[in-house]
Amino acid sequence: MTVQVHAIMGESSGLPGFTMFDSPSCLPTADELPDSDDTPVDNELQDLIPGLLKLLLASIWAERWDWFWGTDMGIYFDPEDVPVVPDGFLVLGVPRVKDENLRRSYVLWEAQVAPILTLEVVSRRRRGEYYQKKLDYAALGVRYYATYNALRRANEESKLRQQAQGQLETLRRRLQELGIDPDG
Repeated sequence: MTVQVHAIMGESSGLPGFTMFDSPSCLPTADELPDSDDTPVDNELQDLIPGLLKLLLASIWAERWDWFWGTDMGIYFDPEDVPVVPDGFLVLGVPRVKDENLRRSYVLWEAQVAPILTLEVVSRRRRGEYYQKKLDYAALGVRYYATYNALRRANEESKLRQQAQGQLETLRRRLQELGIDPDG
């Protein structure tokens, strides 16, 4: 398992890359925007890790109501563009609960506060988690970008097993060349 957290350039205020319009009345509201891309997750960790982080935050910040954790929720930054959808994200300085209907998506032109942290759980099929998404989030003003990769450790362990197996086979051949039965 590998967790990487990167501090990325960007301001948490000012919303760089955010398109400003003269009239807020011409912008769609969160209720008018799609709240799902209907893309299934690749593995169970993509649900479990963000959910665990939300539970931890709710536990340690039980008395605080000025933060929001979103899971697989679209972050709208431009009404003319598709949202970015991290596996999880943290915003400070906004109400944890928006209203009785909760949040369907996170709309930057309504909230006026960019997430401080985004989380991506790396899947078997990489989707730009190590480079492109970091750039995209930095453009929104996200300050920290974390990736969680349980597969990397499994791959490293698999490579170590293969190396050990190769060394074992080499040792077996050398013992046989010396007339020693490696199995006996």
